[in-house]
Amino acid sequence: MSETRISSDGKPGNFTPSSNFAGVFDYDSPEAIEVDADGVILPIAYKNGLTVVILLWPNPAPAGKTDELYVYLNDDEVFYGSYIGPNTQPEFRVVIDPKFFLNDGVVLLTYQTLIDGNPAYSKPRTLIIRRAPPAILSEPTFPSATLWGYLNCSSSPKLWEALLVAVPVPTAVLWQENDELRLGWQGFASLNGTGQVLASNEFSRVLTAKDVQVGYVFSITDYERYVKPMEKNASALAIYSIYRAGVLIGRSSVGLVKIDRTIPGEVTSCGPLGSALSSGGCSEWDCSKINGETTMTIDMKLNAVQQSADESRNQLRQNRLLIGPMADSPAPNIVGVAEGALCPVGVLKSLAAQNGTTTAARLPDLPIRMTIHGWNNPNDKDVVMVEAYAFKEGVDDPARPELWAWEEFHSEPAPPAATRPNQWEVTIPAGKFVDLAAAGSVSPTQWKFQSSGSYDGNPQFSEISTVFIDSYAPFHNKDTPRPLQPTRIDFPLPTTAQIDTAYLGTIATTGMEFTLPVTNANWDYKPTDKAFIYLTSTLRPTRQLTPVLTVDPVPADGKIAIPVAEIAKLSNGTVWLIMAYEDAAGNRSLDMLANSRPVNFVPLPIPAPPIIDAASGPVDNVIDLADVRFYLPGDVPIKVRRPLNTLDTDRATVFFEGFETLELTPPSQEFGAANELTFTVKWADLKLIYTTLTGGDPDVREVSAPVRWTWVSGTRTKDSPPATPDLDFSYPSEENIDEPALINKALAKVQLRGVDGILNTLTPPDLIKDPDVVIALPTGPGALGSDVVCTWFYNGRPVQEFSPAGLTQFTGKLPAQRVVDGGAGAKLTYWSFSYIGGVNSQRCLDETVTVTTVVKVVPVPVVSRLYIGTTINCASLGFIRGVMPPLPKLDFTVPANPALAGLQSITMHWTGTTDAAGLNPIAGTDQDITVAVTGNEATAGFKGEVAEYLTKIKPIQTRPNPFPQPPPAATYGALRYTAVWTDGTRTTSNPAVYLVSIVNGNSEYCDEVRP
Repeated sequence: MSETRISSDGKPGNFTPSSNFAGVFDYDSPEAIEVDADGVILPIAYKNGLTVVILLWPNPAPAGKTDELYVYLNDDEVFYGSYIGPNTQPEFRVVIDPKFFLNDGVVLLTYQTLIDGNPAYSKPRTLIIRRAPPAILSEPTFPSATLWGYLNCSSSPKLWEALLVAVPVPTAVLWQENDELRLGWQGFASLNGTGQVLASNEFSRVLTAKDVQVGYVFSITDYERYVKPMEKNASALAIYSIYRAGVLIGRSSVGLVKIDRTIPGEVTSCGPLGSALSSGGCSEWDCSKINGETTMTIDMKLNAVQQSADESRNQLRQNRLLIGPMADSPAPNIVGVAEGALCPVGVLKSLAAQNGTTTAARLPDLPIRMTIHGWNNPNDKDVVMVEAYAFKEGVDDPARPELWAWEEFHSEPAPPAATRPNQWEVTIPAGKFVDLAAAGSVSPTQWKFQSSGSYDGNPQFSEISTVFIDSYAPFHNKDTPRPLQPTRIDFPLPTTAQIDTAYLGTIATTGMEFTLPVTNANWDYKPTDKAFIYLTSTLRPTRQLTPVLTVDPVPADGKIAIPVAEIAKLSNGTVWLIMAYEDAAGNRSLDMLANSRPVNFVPLPIPAPPIIDAASGPVDNVIDLADVRFYLPGDVPIKVRRPLNTLDTDRATVFFEGFETLELTPPSQEFGAANELTFTVKWADLKLIYTTLTGGDPDVREVSAPVRWTWVSGTRTKDSPPATPDLDFSYPSEENIDEPALINKALAKVQLRGVDGILNTLTPPDLIKDPDVVIALPTGPGALGSDVVCTWFYNGRPVQEFSPAGLTQFTGKLPAQRVVDGGAGAKLTYWSFSYIGGVNSQRCLDETVTVTTVVKVVPVPVVSRLYIGTTINCASLGFIRGVMPPLPKLDFTVPANPALAGLQSITMHWTGTTDAAGLNPIAGTDQDITVAVTGNEATAGFKGEVAEYLTKIKPIQTRPNPFPQPPPAATYGALRYTAVWTDGTRTTSNPAVYLVSIVNGNSEYCDEVRP
């Protein structure tokens, strides 16, 4: 895997974390879909690609940010995705192109996430690419064996010194230096490699250049463990495999050698003690007694050999079961059914059998297609056989198939040897795989089945497969002549009642509730069963109908409910209730006997109150001047939602109570296909309603003005309940002739005078001394009282709030720093007022202030190593994969500028903020740092460090809660500086504001990422 580093310019670079970080990772390994249990990639992935499943990480990017996802095979990037937040899906599925799986071998699958350049890494998952099937190699040989295939006391070297197994140079595959050669070894208490296993091991060797040229001979020297257990009438099986880069490329046929360490005519066996027992007449062999006496004559030994040679087919099968992957062929499988799965009823039965009304008619009637796998050394005389056994859990021993009562299901000649494929299909007659019919027997029935190929009666067995068969539907018990009708369930309302609009109101929150008969013994309920509920106007078999409700699975208590919305869709007339049940295999019950009720809906809609967006908030039920201004130049909208059972030709009319003749726009609307209609009311009409309700008093606040709408269908009408907004168009002082405009032209404008006393003109001295402001306030009947608050503004920002109570004019000061901050040029100033709370504000016309002061404009500071030029991340602070720098801080530079000549002092200001403009500081994150003046700032600029990480940067960003909790709001860091010149002039630079993102996808801060 290549980790993506973020360098100072925000671009990724690569390195291999598995070789740098000792296997410490942030996420678990990714999952891969098209692989087997051993991690071998399945063939379908070589065609369609490999699907990789990556769970959503704990700290996904919020809205406005981006998650970056990299997927790697070893050091190669094979996928990149960029996902704009918010990301809420539980997982990501990516497909790796088949071109990355062209060469066999072992690869490591990993992934990496980047959020604002902060990386987090997954553990690797090992995958094996094995495109070509393993070659079939010749069997190993035993150089010390006799012509009759025996190892005995005369073998050289002696059995207790070394037992040799030779692996020849293969011809079916080209092995190479550094390939791994593995030898499987098993010893048996029989002459034909069957029965009890006495010894077992696997030996391995990494091939050398010499081995590749001449072959290799394994020397088994651990006599006590791997040779001594085979004493008389014994044997051993050896099989070797070749692996390249962890991938199997070839496996041999099984080699058999017979072992007999008995000494003819003696009660002893040869062994490693040698001359230590020579005085006892055993100068060459280890003499040991068998049960203290001679127990077998030569004739008896020959009989034992004959007996072993006649081992039964079941014993051979037991041997294959124990060998597992060394079986002669892979397990057969039923086409369309996974290994160990429940067989779908459609594989076993035709539709006619599935719908049968008797047990006999419902028996499996379809032949079954089965895939058979070939075996080694094919011959034209080969016969393929399929056997099966109904395996009883808790009764049969899974480790002893020789005791199972196998039944031959099918046999036929194998395809010709010259053209025989690796696998082919055979057809098993119908009715072989059945669900045991005995009453009380467990369902589904578990079947074990196995294929074998035989030549002249000598079988070669496959591995054993499992399938589960269930042929009995709900309400169809075993050992019964026919399925039963399901328990008849009636509508949950009296037999004389009808389904009408009033009934819909009684089930509005619950739906139509039923309890299915899960406790009825005739059902034989299982947690995977499902139910189909039908409401139909015609009586037909349920397979021809569409269910109104499918319950999958049926709950253990049987309680279900049909949603009221489905009941409301019923047509007037008679409706029939029918139910049917189905198990996991697809066996379907008979249809329940139907019950019926009349349906008589009266399509009379129930109008809801109209919706007024301007007055529908939880704490804002008032239509005021701000609402009217919001919709200008349009009118205030009022919405009507379509009630249930409304016809397309029905109409709606909206009116204010007491003002029914006051028409809205449009006066009336037809619903048509719309779910919502919109009407609008003019400002002049709203003002008329307000003035009428207040009796002409312009200072009355918040009067109720109920609004309704009328549903009209032909000659029938129905009024809705009222919406109850308040109207408030009151405001202090005299009436604004331009209502509902915000600007009141009758108000006096702001007057500013600086040191020179020139009206609305500021000069250089005003950089130091605060200019004066004067605002003439309304007098007489329009005077402003104590319930009013005033605010005056300069250059778009508020300067001061004040109370106008008792004043005819306001006098104050404009801070000189605001003049400096605003710079030279034409600046606008105005004042406004409203009732306390900000309702229905008014303001004067803008006044232009000419600023002739020359403000020194200085360059903005720049933070180094930003991510994509806008974000402070861990790399900006010097963190590399969790390795903390000695003093993590931000580096900054200020470029050269002639305005920086003649400086007396420089002070940097850092603070965290909650907004991107840098105006709302975060408490405790501010820091001022003095930068030494060199005198070269005008030509060389200046630089330095600011913002200590742990106390001034880390507190800025809140650690996100685990997904799916919403992420915290974005936070920022603002850097500016104040420059003071030797002539006393000072200025503060514009702030450089950057997004702060110092948490990775695993919710770790920079200093918490593990190195």
